[in-house]
Amino acid sequence: MVREILIGTGGVIIVAAIIAAIKYKMAHQDDGEIERIFVDELNMGEIKKWFVDKMTNDSMIGIVFLPTKENVNKWKVKMPEQNNVLIQLIYSKANDKMISYREVGYAEISEKVKNLLDMNGGTIVIEK
Repeated sequence: MVREILIGTGGVIIVAAIIAAIKYKMAHQDDGEIERIFVDELNMGEIKKWFVDKMTNDSMIGIVFLPTKENVNKWKVKMPEQNNVLIQLIYSKANDKMISYREVGYAEISEKVKNLLDMNGGTIVIEK
Protein backbone atom coordinates (compact mmCIF):
# COMPACT_ATOMS: atom_id res chain seq x y z
CA MET A 1 0.00 0.00 0.00
CA VAL A 2 2.84 2.40 0.81
CA ARG A 3 4.36 1.52 -2.55
CA GLU A 4 1.09 2.38 -4.33
CA ILE A 5 0.92 5.71 -2.52
CA LEU A 6 4.52 6.54 -3.48
CA ILE A 7 3.89 5.61 -7.11
CA GLY A 8 0.65 7.58 -7.01
CA THR A 9 2.40 10.60 -5.51
CA GLY A 10 5.23 10.31 -8.05
CA GLY A 11 2.66 10.18 -10.84
CA VAL A 12 1.04 13.37 -9.53
CA ILE A 13 4.40 15.09 -9.38
CA ILE A 14 5.23 14.04 -12.96
CA VAL A 15 1.82 15.21 -14.23
CA ALA A 16 2.26 18.54 -12.41
CA ALA A 17 5.72 18.96 -13.98
CA ILE A 18 4.34 18.23 -17.46
CA ILE A 19 1.52 20.75 -16.95
CA ALA A 20 4.00 23.36 -15.70
CA ALA A 21 6.26 22.76 -18.72
CA ILE A 22 3.33 23.11 -21.13
CA LYS A 23 2.17 26.33 -19.44
CA TYR A 24 5.70 27.76 -19.62
CA LYS A 25 6.06 26.86 -23.31
CA MET A 26 2.67 28.40 -24.13
CA ALA A 27 3.51 31.57 -22.21
CA HIS A 28 6.81 31.95 -24.07
CA GLN A 29 5.85 30.67 -27.52
CA ASP A 30 6.01 34.14 -29.07
CA ASP A 31 9.44 35.01 -27.63
CA GLY A 32 11.14 34.07 -30.90
CA GLU A 33 9.11 36.71 -32.76
CA ILE A 34 10.12 39.64 -30.59
CA GLU A 35 11.98 42.26 -32.56
CA ARG A 36 14.94 43.61 -30.61
CA ILE A 37 17.30 46.36 -31.76
CA PHE A 38 19.94 48.64 -30.28
CA VAL A 39 20.52 52.26 -31.32
CA ASP A 40 23.11 54.76 -30.17
CA GLU A 41 20.56 57.57 -29.84
CA LEU A 42 16.85 56.91 -29.65
CA ASN A 43 14.91 59.70 -31.38
CA MET A 44 11.36 60.26 -32.68
CA GLY A 45 12.42 59.37 -36.23
CA GLU A 46 13.44 55.87 -35.14
CA ILE A 47 10.20 55.43 -33.21
CA LYS A 48 7.95 56.70 -36.03
CA LYS A 49 9.71 54.66 -38.72
CA TRP A 50 8.66 51.39 -37.05
CA PHE A 51 4.99 52.40 -36.78
CA VAL A 52 4.57 53.60 -40.40
CA ASP A 53 4.16 50.21 -42.11
CA LYS A 54 2.62 48.36 -39.18
CA MET A 55 -0.36 50.60 -38.37
CA THR A 56 -2.63 49.61 -41.26
CA ASN A 57 -6.05 50.72 -40.02
CA ASP A 58 -7.72 53.16 -37.65
CA SER A 59 -8.50 50.53 -34.99
CA MET A 60 -4.77 50.17 -34.26
CA ILE A 61 -2.92 52.34 -31.79
CA GLY A 62 0.81 52.62 -31.25
CA ILE A 63 2.13 52.59 -27.73
CA VAL A 64 5.62 53.61 -26.65
CA PHE A 65 6.63 53.15 -23.03
CA LEU A 66 9.44 52.64 -20.62
CA PRO A 67 9.31 49.21 -18.95
CA THR A 68 8.44 50.35 -15.45
CA LYS A 69 6.60 47.95 -13.18
CA GLU A 70 3.32 49.84 -13.70
CA ASN A 71 3.62 49.96 -17.50
CA VAL A 72 4.61 46.29 -17.82
CA ASN A 73 1.53 45.28 -15.79
CA LYS A 74 -0.77 47.70 -17.62
CA TRP A 75 0.20 46.51 -21.11
CA LYS A 76 0.63 42.84 -20.08
CA VAL A 77 4.21 42.53 -21.29
CA LYS A 78 6.58 39.88 -19.92
CA MET A 79 9.67 41.90 -19.09
CA PRO A 80 11.49 42.94 -15.94
CA GLU A 81 11.91 46.64 -15.16
CA GLN A 82 14.97 47.88 -17.07
CA ASN A 83 16.96 50.99 -17.84
CA ASN A 84 17.91 52.09 -21.37
CA VAL A 85 15.12 50.08 -22.99
CA LEU A 86 11.96 51.35 -24.65
CA ILE A 87 9.02 49.19 -25.69
CA GLN A 88 6.99 49.83 -28.83
CA LEU A 89 3.83 47.91 -29.51
CA ILE A 90 0.82 48.04 -31.76
CA TYR A 91 -2.47 47.25 -30.11
CA SER A 92 -5.70 46.47 -31.95
CA LYS A 93 -8.73 48.03 -30.28
CA ALA A 94 -11.05 45.98 -32.50
CA ASN A 95 -9.51 42.62 -31.49
CA ASP A 96 -8.33 43.68 -28.01
CA LYS A 97 -4.88 42.20 -28.54
CA MET A 98 -1.27 43.09 -29.24
CA ILE A 99 -0.39 42.92 -32.96
CA SER A 100 3.32 43.76 -33.02
CA TYR A 101 6.05 44.29 -30.42
CA ARG A 102 9.58 45.67 -30.37
CA GLU A 103 12.20 46.29 -27.69
CA VAL A 104 14.61 49.13 -28.40
CA GLY A 105 17.83 49.28 -26.41
CA TYR A 106 19.65 52.59 -26.53
CA ALA A 107 22.81 54.30 -25.29
CA GLU A 108 21.20 57.76 -25.19
CA ILE A 109 17.68 59.09 -25.59
CA SER A 110 16.91 62.35 -27.38
CA GLU A 111 15.68 65.24 -25.29
CA LYS A 112 12.39 65.39 -27.23
CA VAL A 113 11.55 61.71 -26.55
CA LYS A 114 12.61 62.04 -22.91
CA ASN A 115 10.40 65.10 -22.42
CA LEU A 116 7.39 63.43 -24.08
CA LEU A 117 7.76 60.35 -21.88
CA ASP A 118 8.22 62.47 -18.74
CA MET A 119 5.15 64.60 -19.50
CA ASN A 120 2.97 61.55 -20.14
CA GLY A 121 3.91 59.30 -17.23
CA GLY A 122 6.35 57.16 -19.24
CA THR A 123 3.84 56.22 -21.95
CA ILE A 124 3.09 57.77 -25.36
CA VAL A 125 -0.01 56.70 -27.29
CA ILE A 126 0.04 57.22 -31.06
CA GLU A 127 -3.19 57.08 -33.04
CA LYS A 128 -3.46 56.94 -36.81
